[in-house]
Amino acid sequence: MRVTPPVVGALAVLLVLLGATQHAEAQGDWYTGRATFFGGDAWSIHKGSCLYGYLDGYTKTGWDVAALANANADFSGSCGRCYEVACQPLEFYDNYGEYLDRRGACRDPSASVVVQVVDACQCYEPSNPYSNQRWCCGDMYHMDLSIWAFSKLVWSPESSGSRPVVVHTQGRCYEVACQPLEFYDNFGEYLNRRGACRDPGAATSAGAVTATVRAFSDAKERQWSEDDPGGNIIAVVAENKLSAGLVHERLSRCSPPPLDALCYPSSYSGTLELRRAMAGVLEATFMKGVRVRAEDLIVQSGAGAILDNLFWVIGEPGQGILIPAPYYPQFDKDLTVKCEMVPVPFKLEEGGGEGSVARQLSSAADAAEARGSPAVALLLTNPNNPLGTLYSKGTLIEALAWCMQRGVHVVSDEIYALSVWGDATAAATADPFVSLEVLAREAAASGQLPYGDANVAAHLHVVWGLSKDFSVSGLRVGCLHTRSVEVWQAVDSLSYYTSCSGHTQHLLTQLLSDTQWLHGYLEVDAKRLRHAHGVLAGELDAAGIPFLRGQAALFCWLDLRQGLRGGHGEAACSSSIPQQGQQQQQQQEQEQQQEQQGGEPAPGRRGGAGSETAGWEDEEVLWRALAYDHGVFLTPGFYCHAPEPGFFRMCFSWVQVEALPVAVARMRAALDRVGGNQ
Repeated sequence: MRVTPPVVGALAVLLVLLGATQHAEAQGDWYTGRATFFGGDAWSIHKGSCLYGYLDGYTKTGWDVAALANANADFSGSCGRCYEVACQPLEFYDNYGEYLDRRGACRDPSASVVVQVVDACQCYEPSNPYSNQRWCCGDMYHMDLSIWAFSKLVWSPESSGSRPVVVHTQGRCYEVACQPLEFYDNFGEYLNRRGACRDPGAATSAGAVTATVRAFSDAKERQWSEDDPGGNIIAVVAENKLSAGLVHERLSRCSPPPLDALCYPSSYSGTLELRRAMAGVLEATFMKGVRVRAEDLIVQSGAGAILDNLFWVIGEPGQGILIPAPYYPQFDKDLTVKCEMVPVPFKLEEGGGEGSVARQLSSAADAAEARGSPAVALLLTNPNNPLGTLYSKGTLIEALAWCMQRGVHVVSDEIYALSVWGDATAAATADPFVSLEVLAREAAASGQLPYGDANVAAHLHVVWGLSKDFSVSGLRVGCLHTRSVEVWQAVDSLSYYTSCSGHTQHLLTQLLSDTQWLHGYLEVDAKRLRHAHGVLAGELDAAGIPFLRGQAALFCWLDLRQGLRGGHGEAACSSSIPQQGQQQQQQQEQEQQQEQQGGEPAPGRRGGAGSETAGWEDEEVLWRALAYDHGVFLTPGFYCHAPEPGFFRMCFSWVQVEALPVAVARMRAALDRVGGNQ
């Protein structure tokens, strides 16, 4: 582990489970030491020497973790141990004789955070010799905290100096779950606890359950309706409930499955009948103009299973996957839990002129290579989650050419391909979405891609599924299209573990083969999504809440920076919101024209206003206010790798359209309260 240069000081760690040790300076039950922070790259915390791999933010202490100096007396056996850490506003001399004044560093000296040890701070680290020797060689008791934990205790860790910390507990972080039992304890007393558990499947831990998970679970117990207008408005689930009834009605008219649907299938990668039906849908919609062979398709239990198996095949542990950020939070799990690959978030700006996309890709790939994670694939989500936008054709072709030149795989996640609805203020219909498979074949035929179509076939893989476009996320059906024989065969060999049930495949074959119903459904679904987004957009405009104007998928990307405690003001759609294609160019032209006319800075170019002094902890404060005080549940931008705090993803298709104006009114109230605008 590489330790960053020293940052803020005076931290204290409470012995949570056991008693004191002989090291560190005792202060009652607390022991003083020193802390620095690490993890600013977002991924070093997942590479700890304890070999826990990717740290799930939803279990144990989440991303509140630490590396213990191997010179500490309690280092042996420390993996998994928990510490409670607090900040002390002190001035002191460290054991090198350096004077450190940290009297103004603490956010709240009474606050604390529980961290779990996942790594070691090595006294000797060849890749970072000075910093590690300065802090981890035993001059003081030392702990390296993740930046997430550190930022909860101190102000602006990036700009401060070093600090004292402290100490340890000789215990572990245990997960605790409730069992609905009746039993006799060892005193012979009969205890009946069969009805005591809130959720027997849930687990908490000594360091915490992530607030978002608990809040969502609790919120579902009282959801908004016209009969209960004070209920919670849940806008975090990427499902389309607006048209689910149409699909349910059609499925109810399907014939029952034949007897052989109950038996082992002829292929674990999908029945030939279902793959033919899917090929027909693709050829008639977003892959129109190219031949789609059923033999090039693999059907498995969801797009997540497809991605997991695909990356298992095309990459190796430690290799990097380039992903334009912000992106779908679950990608982090998809890539790391089994495959142990390294997501590489990077900001992809469009509209920068010829060669701009290639330069950005090269920069991201070079940085990943320098960190020991050479890029083996580019993962694109188009239509985009969480932005609800489409990449321009020029961006896609330039990115594809860059990958083809370097032999880098391209995985195009097109799970929202049939959920393109266009601008609610424009025409009644939107231009159809065109798959990267179609664009790639056209570009190869015209000589725009290195090494022609054979190279495209070997490196381009398209992922689709029925969860989003057809509102059947519970049926678990994903589809891979690849013309690479080697990749197809390798992924096919994994289908035994992730196959779909014969019953499900039988029903969906009938659904997708009904072309008349399919055409009508897609038309109605797009109309409903367009209407819902139009209602939401109108309310957001009226409330003065900036957002990115999308045209596809189920999301609205909100800019709520004006509600952050660290700073507020006129925050609007700016370069911090990744805009795409023609929309970005128009936005830039409008901003330039306004500034040339001598007016105020364009919205979002906040010369001093906005969230320049706000941190991720301020985003969490706003999220808590929205959820707990106002009953609106959104996905924080932090989990999407947003470029800065204050952005949130809103799924507008999971709730009734009538709830959207109520949600916006509640958001406005939360922004005014937390941001101090009243």
